[in-house]
Amino acid sequence: MSRPAARRRAATDFPFPPEAPGRWRALSRAQREQWLIAACNRHFKWLRRRGGWQDAAPGTIFVVDGAAVADYSTFLCALGETVNGPGGYFGGMKSLSLQDCLFGSFGVTLPFVLRIENMDACRARLDGLALAEWASERIAAGDFLDDEGKAWLAEAARAGRAQRRCLLDEVIEVLRYHGVTIEAGTAPREPLPSNPGDGVAAATLPVAPSLSSVGS
Repeated sequence: MSRPAARRRAATDFPFPPEAPGRWRALSRAQREQWLIAACNRHFKWLRRRGGWQDAAPGTIFVVDGAAVADYSTFLCALGETVNGPGGYFGGMKSLSLQDCLFGSFGVTLPFVLRIENMDACRARLDGLALAEWASERIAAGDFLDDEGKAWLAEAARAGRAQRRCLLDEVIEVLRYHGVTIEAGTAPREPLPSNPGDGVAAATLPVAPSLSSVGS
């Protein structure tokens, strides 16, 4: 094993950046969360080197296969890959990280379309309990801007446990709030770009506005 490859494996416990799409699928949840951190760090490293990012044109359709979503971390891995290619970043587990990616230098230009194939399967995974778990983790991590954000998270956790709200719908709400069109569809998948920052991508995702009051 080469020294660079050995360093990548030691830092992430898995090869990163990946040589092909979908390598995150075989990882554990803890590894996927590390994957998202590694993808974020790599993205900002590219930004510093390039002095910018080639974002897709407005109106681009991104497609995510909801059948591949097991939890929020897989959703984010799939979304990052469809927007910016294998190992790409488009939001992490923190409260405001997804919204932060909507406003330039992360591969998209508003407005765009997120088409989620197999939406029902995706919603079944990103359900109320997933929302409660995510919100509780954000509270435990102190990941909120102020008391209002903390109160929102606490209410989201309660509503999620009672199955009155679900994580997918919260994400979709935020995205729509910022002008993203969300579609449910079963269109054939397009090839993913092989290089980060190439602009065009095929992926779909949901939106959540309330999350914007929470924290980054």
